[in-house]
Amino acid sequence: MFVHAIAEVSSERKGIHVLWAGPRAWLYSPQGWTIQRRKFEKGRGDFDCVAVPSADVERLRARRELRIRHGELTLRQGQWIRPLGAFAFSSAANPACEVITLELNAPQSFVRLIVEASASFAIALRDGKTVAGGAVISALARHDLSAPEIDKVVLYTLGLKTLQVCVLPEDAKGWDDAPVVKKLQLPIRELMPSLAGASDEFAEAKSRLLPGESLDPAELESLNEQLRALVNADGPPRPIDLALLMRDAPDADPQELCTLDPIRAALIHPRWRRILGFAWFDDDPELVAGQTYEYRVTGGFPTTDVFHRVFGFHTVPSRTALASEVYLGAVRLRFPQPRVVELASDDGALLRVTRRGVRLAPRNEPWWQVPSLNDWSAVIDFPEGVSALELDVEPGHDLKYAFGAPWISPGAADPLPPGPRAQLLFPTPIHQLLLAGKGFLESIRIPTGAAMPATEDVLLSALTGPIDFVDAPLPAPPLFAGIDNLQQPQTVQTGDQPSAPTPPAHALGFEIRWQPAPRPGIIGWPPDIDAAPPLDAALFQIEHRQIATPPGDWLPVDDDKENYTAGDRSYGTETPPIHPGVDLMAVFPEVRTSAAGSVDLFWRDVFDFNDDGSDATDLPRPAPPPGTFHRYRVRAVDPIGRPSATWTETTALRLEKHIPPPLPAAPDLTSADQMSEPALTGVQARVLIRDAPDLTNAERAILGAHDNAIVLTWGWHEEQRQQDPFAREFRVYTNRRSPGRVRATILGVVPQGDDRFDAAISGDRAFIADAARGTIIEAGAQFRVLTHGAGPSTVLSLRALERDAGGAYVAPHAGPIEMPIRLTPEQTRAAFWGDRVEIQPIDARTVYIATFFDLLTLSAEQPADVIHVGVSSADAETYVADPMAPASMRPGNESPIAGVRCEGRWYGRPAIVEAPSLAPVPVIVTPEPGPRPMTFALDLASHAPLPPATLVRPERVGDDEVFRAYRADGPRVIARVVDPPEPGDAEQEVVVLNAADRAAIVAALSGGSVPALEDRFVVYLASVHPYRARLFRGAAPAPIALAAFDETLPNRGGRWVYRLRLADAAGHLSADGLTLRVIVRIPATSAVAAPVRIERGPSRVVLRVGGGSEVTDLLVFMHPVLSAAPRAEAEILRVASAGGTASDRVRLRLPDGTLLAPQVKSLADADVVRDGPWRIVTVNTPEDEQVRLWACAATRDVILSPPGGPWRVQAGVTP
Repeated sequence: MFVHAIAEVSSERKGIHVLWAGPRAWLYSPQGWTIQRRKFEKGRGDFDCVAVPSADVERLRARRELRIRHGELTLRQGQWIRPLGAFAFSSAANPACEVITLELNAPQSFVRLIVEASASFAIALRDGKTVAGGAVISALARHDLSAPEIDKVVLYTLGLKTLQVCVLPEDAKGWDDAPVVKKLQLPIRELMPSLAGASDEFAEAKSRLLPGESLDPAELESLNEQLRALVNADGPPRPIDLALLMRDAPDADPQELCTLDPIRAALIHPRWRRILGFAWFDDDPELVAGQTYEYRVTGGFPTTDVFHRVFGFHTVPSRTALASEVYLGAVRLRFPQPRVVELASDDGALLRVTRRGVRLAPRNEPWWQVPSLNDWSAVIDFPEGVSALELDVEPGHDLKYAFGAPWISPGAADPLPPGPRAQLLFPTPIHQLLLAGKGFLESIRIPTGAAMPATEDVLLSALTGPIDFVDAPLPAPPLFAGIDNLQQPQTVQTGDQPSAPTPPAHALGFEIRWQPAPRPGIIGWPPDIDAAPPLDAALFQIEHRQIATPPGDWLPVDDDKENYTAGDRSYGTETPPIHPGVDLMAVFPEVRTSAAGSVDLFWRDVFDFNDDGSDATDLPRPAPPPGTFHRYRVRAVDPIGRPSATWTETTALRLEKHIPPPLPAAPDLTSADQMSEPALTGVQARVLIRDAPDLTNAERAILGAHDNAIVLTWGWHEEQRQQDPFAREFRVYTNRRSPGRVRATILGVVPQGDDRFDAAISGDRAFIADAARGTIIEAGAQFRVLTHGAGPSTVLSLRALERDAGGAYVAPHAGPIEMPIRLTPEQTRAAFWGDRVEIQPIDARTVYIATFFDLLTLSAEQPADVIHVGVSSADAETYVADPMAPASMRPGNESPIAGVRCEGRWYGRPAIVEAPSLAPVPVIVTPEPGPRPMTFALDLASHAPLPPATLVRPERVGDDEVFRAYRADGPRVIARVVDPPEPGDAEQEVVVLNAADRAAIVAALSGGSVPALEDRFVVYLASVHPYRARLFRGAAPAPIALAAFDETLPNRGGRWVYRLRLADAAGHLSADGLTLRVIVRIPATSAVAAPVRIERGPSRVVLRVGGGSEVTDLLVFMHPVLSAAPRAEAEILRVASAGGTASDRVRLRLPDGTLLAPQVKSLADADVVRDGPWRIVTVNTPEDEQVRLWACAATRDVILSPPGGPWRVQAGVTP
């Protein structure tokens, strides 16, 4: 039990506040509380002292433990006291010291230590909490430790020589005559029958309030319902053994508490402590100021709960998985297979009291690799002999039990008595209990061995110690207070294993940390003890102010009227793993102690927010925007509600946001399990490739003139906006580096014997040691990576996986490789991606699109390419640097990049490229032939790619010979054998690449018309004929210097192809010749038929022109009809062998001497109609003039037909 008292004299309230609590297993007293008061008198009782001389001190140092009459002494090495205050727990080293711990046999209210040492420091503890002491005394010291209940004393010493331990036994009989000044109980009708209903309960509770205090009836009723559930379910079992399930709806998961938690929460609140009967204000007028008093508080509790040790699962949360072997304190439990802590029952009620335990059953899962227990469902081993015990089990079990010891076989099994509490007595002490069958085990209760009263209940008391009826000093304010942002800058992990646990993602707010002032006289505290200094303060009040102009008001951080907080000494930690053999009562203790060195307290302020995520504009303290400055102040409140006289203020600090916005989401919020058909989820990218068969018209429009495009699509919905209302923009990236792969180069290889090789490599980024271990790389063959170092250059240890043809292992080839590596968080951040290509603001849209063009390089030579595109979200907090600074200066927290791997493939097809048509060749026109063979100077030098004066022999072949050297075979062009044939000669196909050229050649050969074979074809066919050496004949009797030479050709029209063969001084000729791209043409002088008029009309005349393909033009002459005189003969004048066109070389002379120039009409024009061997030409004349018209047909060498006409053509319009 615990009891404490605080006096008030000079305030409006004059009296003594008495505060207490029962044993931790009950807290409240089923029999109610009795408070006695008496004047304090010194000298009651005698000290019981035990001396520990220097010899025993040395024995204690050697053995580390020593038993004395009052308990067990243990010794360890520790650290000496550090000062409290703003500089507590500095990095300065503390001197080593000896730490002696005394575990008392029974709780005491007063312990005196007399210590002979250089310096000493002593504290008293109860349930792991400091209740007295804390002074440092030099040389011979006396430490008087007084508290309502002390179960442990810890002594820190420097140079210990001797020790004396004294206790002052309680004078129980001295209280027999002390008056009872008050009786109290929980204000519920189940414990106070005089209370008929809720109104009586409220009246009783209200009567316990101090002046100025108030109570909400609904608040009281809600708490009383929880207390009623506790009271109706306990005794037995203990209240601490019960679990309280609370839920908002029958189908909701319950909140699982201990049934004592509502009382525990109320005990720290001065007003509620009085309402529930755990505190009382003694304002008796008979109290005399300056007098010293003491109080005793007595409560009644079930005898077995006081004199039994309980080992149970009551502190272990349900659904905790247990190994097949665990401990409950010193009691060992073994199961045939792993078990789970369960709730005995849960009917879904909104308020339910139940118990936690383990369901026992024989093994039904044979695969567990645990020692066999045969057919037993549980085996319980005790550290010492047990003559009696009780098992808390659920009724309805079919368990049987046997007993004995681990080293002997058990006897026959007997049925276990029915629950809920099965009592077992043994003829001799046992060390092992075996259970068979099925049941639900909740706890094991073993008598302590102490003499136990025969009554069902036992009275326990606690004393306050002497209380001077003078004003107790107000609590001191905290020694210092500071604040820090809950959100701290995040460190992106560069390794594949985190270097430390990932810190939780806090809401936007501050952590206020302060160091409470200890009780007067305590100036320092040991850093290695799991207990905090004793405080006069029980609670604290915190107020907040936003720094603004003008300054804001100080506002309480809690909307509760009192604005109380107890603060926290340590962060909530994860439950350690439940490994085989773990002590569950150590992992889940009934009383949790503070972590070593936990002197400071802290509280986290996340301001006010609505549970539904809606705007918090109507809340008392809505969250301020990041970047604003804030200050807090803290003051202490003692257990009776008195605050410290002053506040301790923090410095001003900017509210900072360091958690990035959430990842960009999917365009469509439909989850994968809700889709009617499979579809993409998350951020999406569509790769558009020209000529891809699956492109839609809309996608073709996006592509436009580009070869490829990537369309990145993501969403930002209400859920993301609620998660981070400060997100401002999206940042879009491209990345050529593949996450999970490193491009590297093998620089050299050193064989290490057999299949092992060491390869020195250099990568495009730094390696993490062994990031590629176990992967396979390609380096001329396949190799497994065994290990490697860190850094941009390292050495790979490789094992070859392939052999060559001779059976030897293939060595790695030097050169580029790709190494697969394990993914790391930094590969999802901007610094890794690098190329930030676009910024899009976050606005009202829910779907966002970014389009990239021609990022992929695709061709027939590179048919595939890969790039990564991604998008992140970011806020605009100016105090957070851009991760890509100084290349980019966009401050703000940035989320990881939601990336998409985009792979494109070449969809182009091979195109048949038509070979170009043979180009026209130049023409050398000779003089017109006469009656004899024609001799003229022929200069081929300008058509030969040879230096001037090169010794050559010119050779020639006529077009008719070329024509006869070929034939058409369907669409093929066949070269005939040229006389004289030689053995093995055969016709061969000559390839003409251009299809149109080939068709024209075939048509000419098939038609049998030499002139139809164009000049360019004649040159080409002559140059590629397989027997051209026999086709060409010499044009000169001996080699000549390349220049003009005298050539003699037949006196008839024709075309000649020339080639040149190189000659040396000896007259030897080259094996082949150079065919010149030129035609030498002799104008054809054969007669050409005159055009014939076949139709006439107003302003037009239709003529028919004969002749073959050698006739190329129609020459038309017009002259106005000036009179009706008969027509006279006209004469054609032509300049023979003159250069130029027909319009330059031909005139029509009329009888009066007038010369008419021709209008030249090409017979190749589209309006010329072919009619068998004829060509029909329509000639139009001026519409307003009557003309006389003549016409001549002309060859390309301007060989003319006789003129046709004259024909009179009437005007189309009458003047």
